[in-house]
Amino acid sequence: MYVNTTSPLKVQNLTKRIKNATLVDHLSFELDPGKIYGFLGPNGAGKTTTIRMITGLISITEGEVFINGYDIKKSPQKALSHLGVIVENPSAYGYLSGYENLQQSARLSLKSISSTRMKEIIKLVDLEHAIHNKVKTYSLGMRQRLGIAQALLHEPSILILDEPTNGLDPAGIRQLRDNLKQVARDENTTILVSSHLLQEIEMICEEAIVLDKGKLVDVIKIKDDSTEPSKMVSLLIEVSNVGKALDVLSSFQVVQSTENAIELLVEQEQVPNVVYKLAENRVDMYEMKRKAVSLEDHFLTLTAKGSN
Repeated sequence: MYVNTTSPLKVQNLTKRIKNATLVDHLSFELDPGKIYGFLGPNGAGKTTTIRMITGLISITEGEVFINGYDIKKSPQKALSHLGVIVENPSAYGYLSGYENLQQSARLSLKSISSTRMKEIIKLVDLEHAIHNKVKTYSLGMRQRLGIAQALLHEPSILILDEPTNGLDPAGIRQLRDNLKQVARDENTTILVSSHLLQEIEMICEEAIVLDKGKLVDVIKIKDDSTEPSKMVSLLIEVSNVGKALDVLSSFQVVQSTENAIELLVEQEQVPNVVYKLAENRVDMYEMKRKAVSLEDHFLTLTAKGSN
């Protein structure tokens, strides 16, 4: 089955149940071409289960997954031909060279892989200096880059990485970050990165999809179209009537409230709207304090709300 869409990955009402437990609960999201997305959630949020359903490794209870328009359930071969996946540390034959491992991957591909394509990918992941060395001599970071090369050989529309920085030292993490940015830019490949390292997600991704208890909690915009970080701010506002203020500002994300103050999480450009709404509804504002909010702050606020 094919659906006409420009999205490399479209997930609709995706659900996974095992006996009486719902691991993923009617999850829906859609990714744009050439962007890097974070996939976040506390342990047990359903991230790995979702990835396994997207990649066809486990069955789907309800819902649909479309990869480049192809339904993973009804047209799995065509869908998977547009997908590249790395789950934690990629596997490779240690007694073969990096190049021989790539040749093996090329032979298994349904798509014909040219020698020119092999050279392009080797250069893209910065392995030109070591591609003919045996993989058993590679560092973990080099093995990770070789895995990315294997996943990109067939020119997928989307690359999914599950905890790709596990075991990497700081230099390896930085190298991987640079490689992924280049892949998205040069190959126009959409990348979905599942990770617990929120600082890394904040540095590399444009948006972050947040799950908690199997449900979509929010999609956080990390960078805007100009690639500048999207500035989230926390507003602590002392007001004359907290109850009325909560009603007036119900469209904003309320972090907490006290007897005489409320705390909001908003994008910087929304700050004037907050002030205007309070004034329009005759809620006196005595003081406002603001501070910049990191992805970690935003994530912890969202998931703490879900656990209460």
